Amino acid sequence: MFAQICLIKSNIKKQKVDVIVFLTLVLISTMLMSVSIAMLFNMSKVVESHFEEINGADITISINKNAKAVTQKIIEKDNRIKAYDVSRRLLINAKHKAKSSSTWRDFTFTVQSYNEKRNINKTYKYPNKYKDNEILIPYYLHSDYKVGSILQLKFYGVKYDLKVVGYVQDPMYATPLNVTLYTIYASDKMMDEFSKIKDVISQVKFNATLYPQYYNDKVEDDIVDKVTKETGGVVDSQKLVTEAIGWYSGMKGGCMFMPNMALGILLVFSIMIFVISTLVISFAIRNFIEKNMRDFGLLMASGYKISTLRGVVVYEIGLVTLFGTIIGSTIGKVVYKRAGKLVENVLGLEWNQGLNFINMFIVSLFIILFSCAVAYISSGKFKKITVLTALRGGINTHNYKKNFFPLTATRLPINLALSLKSIFSSWKKSLAIFLMMAITAIIMQTAYGIYYNFGNNQEKIFEFSGTESGTIGVYGNEALGEKLKKMKYVKAMNAKYENATCYYKNGEKGRVITTSVYKDLSELRYCNLIEGRLSKYPNEIIVAGGLADDLNIKSGDAIEVGLTKAGKKKIFIVTGIYQQINNMGRTVMMNKNAFERLNPVEKKWKEEVFYDIYAEDGKNFQNMKKEVLKIYPEGKNKIDNYEKLASETMDVVRNVLSKISIAISIITAFIVMFVEGLLIHSKVVMEWKNLGLNKALGFSSKKLMAQMVMSNIPIILVGAFIGAIVSKPIACNLLIIGMSSFGMKTVKMEFGIEGVILTISIITICAIISATITSFRIRKANPIDMLVKYGEN
Repeated sequence: MFAQICLIKSNIKKQKVDVIVFLTLVLISTMLMSVSIAMLFNMSKVVESHFEEINGADITISINKNAKAVTQKIIEKDNRIKAYDVSRRLLINAKHKAKSSSTWRDFTFTVQSYNEKRNINKTYKYPNKYKDNEILIPYYLHSDYKVGSILQLKFYGVKYDLKVVGYVQDPMYATPLNVTLYTIYASDKMMDEFSKIKDVISQVKFNATLYPQYYNDKVEDDIVDKVTKETGGVVDSQKLVTEAIGWYSGMKGGCMFMPNMALGILLVFSIMIFVISTLVISFAIRNFIEKNMRDFGLLMASGYKISTLRGVVVYEIGLVTLFGTIIGSTIGKVVYKRAGKLVENVLGLEWNQGLNFINMFIVSLFIILFSCAVAYISSGKFKKITVLTALRGGINTHNYKKNFFPLTATRLPINLALSLKSIFSSWKKSLAIFLMMAITAIIMQTAYGIYYNFGNNQEKIFEFSGTESGTIGVYGNEALGEKLKKMKYVKAMNAKYENATCYYKNGEKGRVITTSVYKDLSELRYCNLIEGRLSKYPNEIIVAGGLADDLNIKSGDAIEVGLTKAGKKKIFIVTGIYQQINNMGRTVMMNKNAFERLNPVEKKWKEEVFYDIYAEDGKNFQNMKKEVLKIYPEGKNKIDNYEKLASETMDVVRNVLSKISIAISIITAFIVMFVEGLLIHSKVVMEWKNLGLNKALGFSSKKLMAQMVMSNIPIILVGAFIGAIVSKPIACNLLIIGMSSFGMKTVKMEFGIEGVILTISIITICAIISATITSFRIRKANPIDMLVKYGEN
């Protein structure tokens, strides 16, 4: 045993560069893998703990205040509902900013009272008595508004200074990516004041809990369906406006989607780094065996068995991996806390879960065992060695292989010819280098794709998510549409009537689904149609991919559609299937003429139209607002800054994805330098005597250094190019797998030729820099010393 320990110590000393590179890759992969896996496991625990702490509602239904009695009666008769609360709610389109800031931002707010006693969706941790101008805001806004700061709210010409005294962490409304509004809590007096202002919508909100067996029954849709049937969609001459949300039927998964996506990217990245580390150690072990062939021959002649030598290699790699996982886990513990703060910004909830040491132990154990397995397989080269061949210099003294690119006949530059000879004469090593560079290219190109498509391009996010968001939004009547279309600077415009709730049935399966009614679907810019065509005629609709999967709908199918589940149904043809993230990919869109066919009696839904207007390039909200007010002066309070609204919703996502992609690119660039440095170091050590001979024969240090630098460049270029080319389908397929619950079937990601060029350039430049630095030792070495000593000495 003592002899084996001495051998391990000697091997580590001889392989110190290989060990340092492998140790670095192991600790990086351990750190990232343990943090990303721990956070993925803990994500649902964070959400559930906040949900339990406030006694979160399983379903919430917000509806016109005049429909309170009808809705309450229906809820009380529903035996699936365990308990419920009802409270006031105001719906306000407002501008907001910190008092110290000069920039106003537009968003939709709902206001509820913290003076009301509630048992469901409680404003926990905070008492229910504050001063009249004090408010509680969503934790999502904690980085913009600290406790004690002043939030200025302006709507319909009135401005309020409100003091932030705390945060509310309601998972259902935690992030605008889940429900596109901010829920704030104010005093009764402030709510009374808000409600007096014209155009503020007064509602009632029902928070209800369900018996567990009914969690997935879409109870909220059934209730709205019954209310719509009972009221005919009109209450006291006002159209019925509802918001029905189910925690288990979509919102729970929706609030975790973006953080899980970001952490999934990190996990895949960490796995790829670990794969590179195993390739590195396999390469290093084979090189070490070849380089020390005579020494191993002496050991075998002295009585050491092949199994003993292989065991020494396995113990050595296991020991190094153990140290790497310990260091990586220690760093991961520190990084975990910082990562939690970063995830909070997207999740909208305080990260309250510690690091799971069991997960960390399992990750570390897996890395150690897998590394030892790779070491055992790689050390199989010992079985090909006999004592005699080892003692006379090894089995590679002459390999009797074809002489590729003979120097006497080739017309290629000498350095390029030598590098190609090296590549083709040892194809297994070249294959390992190719795989390493291809993987790094895939990582870097994917990081670039994330940054280009989602981190630095808001329009790409809208296209990916199937979300319409123009420069300016205007509410008005049908006649206004033609005037707005003729207005200056209009690039595109669509007209939306309302979100209706309709019942869709295909065979035995049926669901109540949110339905968007447009004047003309062909006016939409970001409708991601993946099958069929847009609907055009009164008997046609298009459905989202998630709903298509749920009800087994295909393009061309005829399905039953009704305003309510129990009401009269009409047959509609599904002309197309589109992709959309909204509502977990479970929506339907139809033209005005189709909804008129479905609902020929009620006309209230036609009274107000929302016009989503896209400005020409170079024009912004202020330019468009001036033009709108010229033809619609009475609409001053019916204009939304969708430019800012989109920015408010997407900025956090873009920032997080940008940081992740930049961090991945930087780490990958360093990995390339580490790996190439190791490869060149190994090559210099292996060819140290030959380099000394060449130097003695008159070759300059610069030429020998150039030969070393160029030795791997051709295979690096090929690997980087292939990796960059295949990265697009790999990235898209991984994203489709991650988005399958949304009914995603295809993903459009643009990488562009500039991305391929940038990836190959960065990898090649990093490799050249690393190879040049590593080969500097050739310039300083004495030819006589080189002829009698190994490179590591």
